Amino acid sequence: MKTSPEISIIVPVRDEAANLDALIQAVNSQLSDITKDYEIIFVDDGSRDETWSKLTGLSNANPRLCAISFNRSFGKESAMRAGLKFARGAAVIIMDGDLQHPPSLLPQMILSWRADRVMVVEAVKDSKRGSAFSFSGIFNRILSGLTGFDFSGSSDFKLLDRKVVDQINALPERLTFFRGIVSWLGYSSKAIKFTPAPRTRGRTRWSLLRLVGLAIDAVTGFSNSPLRIVTVASAALMAFAVILSIQTLANWLRGVALEGFTTVIIIVLLVGSVLAFGLGMIGEYLARIFDEIKARPPYIIGEKIGLSESQSG
Repeated sequence: MKTSPEISIIVPVRDEAANLDALIQAVNSQLSDITKDYEIIFVDDGSRDETWSKLTGLSNANPRLCAISFNRSFGKESAMRAGLKFARGAAVIIMDGDLQHPPSLLPQMILSWRADRVMVVEAVKDSKRGSAFSFSGIFNRILSGLTGFDFSGSSDFKLLDRKVVDQINALPERLTFFRGIVSWLGYSSKAIKFTPAPRTRGRTRWSLLRLVGLAIDAVTGFSNSPLRIVTVASAALMAFAVILSIQTLANWLRGVALEGFTTVIIIVLLVGSVLAFGLGMIGEYLARIFDEIKARPPYIIGEKIGLSESQSG
């Protein structure tokens, strides 16, 4: 039986064949002077390029390399969850496979975990370099306001102590938001700032539509604040309607005629907008409940490399 390594590196990938050689070389180079006891687990989220065949070939020359392949794309959240299930390290690092999460940060994260005795080491995007005004920056600020946790500059690039990993794996829910769950657990953490490197090979799969979908999933899966916003908006609308009704009745008693239907149109549009928004939010939450009740697995594994059947998956 294999002994557990000190460090597990989890890399979710989709159509990243062009980046695999450079990524593995960079990770091995950065870790060679700090630890010899590590594993790299790639999770292929239904790639349509040569990612899986490339990983198969690279595993022959890299005994530390392990890999999981999904039958189809189940999403990055599911890929990270699968990696956490299989990782055996005393500390687990999750990073992207496009080299925008710099491997040069790995030694600093590991040393912080060893020296500072923290459970989570978070790589936080430097907002001074413009990320605060990107879609992810705006999303993080909105999510911070809705949940009460600080997601400023937050990313999935994190080191988690084994205790944190075991706690995440024990959660009963199927649909999770990784960044939110890590913050919600409340373990001691340390932040390290970094500037995302530009993508040099391949192209991102994160279209605006997919990013919006991720944002909706994250908010509805981690916070009930949108439902409370609907309640507050409805209360405010009712107060407005009462005031307007009193004003209208007073004008009628004084014999003041109301010209046109402007007021009626405004009220109808306002009420309709609030109702439509409220129904949409309720629908999103019902959809998540429906998905949880079905209890389907969050991913289906097609193939594995370097991982025994006894390891959890």
